[in-house]
Amino acid sequence: MSDSTTKVSFTISQTQAPLRLIELPSAILSLIQSDNPPTVYIKSSPPLPPNERSTSTADHAVLCTPTATYALRQVHSSNITYLITPSSNPNTPIPDDTLTDFPNAEVGLSTVTAISSVTSHLEPLPHTPDTSSLLLPHLLPFPTPPTTSGNHGNHGKSKSWILSNIPAHATAINSAFASLVVFETSGSCYLPSPAILLRTMKEILTTADAERIVLCPSPPLSPQPFGLQKLLDSIFEDGPMADIPGELVGAVVRVIADGDGSGGWVFNRERAVEMVGRWVLAEKGNMVTAAFLRMWREHLPEGCEGLCKIEGAKWCEKSGGLVGLVGGPTPGAAAAGAPGVEKKVEEKPVTTKNKWHEKFRKTRK
Repeated sequence: MSDSTTKVSFTISQTQAPLRLIELPSAILSLIQSDNPPTVYIKSSPPLPPNERSTSTADHAVLCTPTATYALRQVHSSNITYLITPSSNPNTPIPDDTLTDFPNAEVGLSTVTAISSVTSHLEPLPHTPDTSSLLLPHLLPFPTPPTTSGNHGNHGKSKSWILSNIPAHATAINSAFASLVVFETSGSCYLPSPAILLRTMKEILTTADAERIVLCPSPPLSPQPFGLQKLLDSIFEDGPMADIPGELVGAVVRVIADGDGSGGWVFNRERAVEMVGRWVLAEKGNMVTAAFLRMWREHLPEGCEGLCKIEGAKWCEKSGGLVGLVGGPTPGAAAAGAPGVEKKVEEKPVTTKNKWHEKFRKTRK
């Protein structure tokens, strides 16, 4: 800038600093200018082996706020934008024409230097990534097969690593964790098979029955809060179970129940009925209607039988006497395609380890 008494010398540095400009939409701008601005990340998927790469937007950088993901599009311009830095050297002599043209000019010449030039900028565009698909290459199957020939060393990531590296916002990642029933143990995240999910559900029902925890009272009564730790202590009273870790039990509880804000959990009838129905079909495939309904109800607490209805359910369909899954990914379908899974794991009887509450339940029938 110049006025009637000042001239500004403009120079361009030979060494240009790398610079990328981002045109922030109002939603992001107001977020980072708020009283408690969150951390905003620019993320891109880590490289995968050639046989696991895809053509999805996972290969591109995204900008993530805690609740939204934006794809970054590069926009070119025919104009050049300079990043300048001001400086003033009072010892710089003023040219004669400066004194002539501006007789009131002070000795000394202001200088600005362009340290970077930009001919493009990044534009964030709202984006909804397929978060579940982005997670799968980084999850270990559970139960883990004896051989994992499909393991290329990019699996077994912790949840903190996934939150930092998967190109999606944290809310979407946590939602995908819940829908896939992903659990973390020993620094690695695991994707349970539908068979192990059903076995875990059976274990929860057996223990809840023995502890007189009424998960799903008959209407009009509402479910009452129960303690997760009490449930875990009862399930593992005889010690750890290799086939059902405590973290898996916790993950299943967080799917079938809602936190009450005081440390307790309240059974969610509608969500539990749908998720268990999905697990049954994911494990068995298309089933005869009667067989599906029987197995569906067997893995739900008493009081939920009336909610097990195929009619009106958008996640399954009935055709020719058979019932099958429709729509998006499910825990079972995802587990079947996860790296390292070579064959379906057959369902085994629930391990009771001579528990008193199993004997107690049998005596009540």
